[in-house]
Amino acid sequence: MKKKQTPFVKDVEQLVKETDLADATEKVWDKFDNALNQLDEASRKLLKEFFDGSDVDELSRRMKVAKPELEAWLTRARRELVNNLKQGFQVRQ
Repeated sequence: MKKKQTPFVKDVEQLVKETDLADATEKVWDKFDNALNQLDEASRKLLKEFFDGSDVDELSRRMKVAKPELEAWLTRARRELVNNLKQGFQVRQ
């Protein structure tokens, strides 16, 4: 027999869900920051600017680097970031 869901119980259950989500989100951001901080300073700066919305053309002009070279650098930095994120990653099933 299922218990009646009172407003209090619903509020507590919602708070638990929000807390679990907040904790998970914090862990994901901590892992991302850690992976980002493992990059060399130039790659980290490039990715941060790219993630903040600077496009490749703008970055190429500002950094005075040819667009193909910058795209290759960006690809390498993203690949290294992904590899850093995979380190120690475990999936619970």
